[in-house]
Amino acid sequence: MSTRPRGWVENWTPRAATQQLIEQVQEILAQYADQLPLTIRQIFYRLVARFGFEKTERAYKNRLVEHLNMARRARVIPVDAIRDDGFTIAGRRL
Repeated sequence: MSTRPRGWVENWTPRAATQQLIEQVQEILAQYADQLPLTIRQIFYRLVARFGFEKTERAYKNRLVEHLNMARRARVIPVDAIRDDGFTIAGRRL
């Protein structure tokens, strides 16, 4: 069973389609530099509108979220460029 690497990732080499997605995200982040940080959901809808990214929850969760996670951990995308709008209960983040 393969497990996800933990912590920072060194020498991440994404596939061509993933690399293209990351470049599109970088373009969006540059375009919205004055509004950073963006949520992943905001990035998702910009990808759908600008690049024809598939508008499904599967594409969002299994493709975008996973690839952005790796890109941030590989320091390809700044961690602070994307905000987490999770919710908090009694001082604990869920």
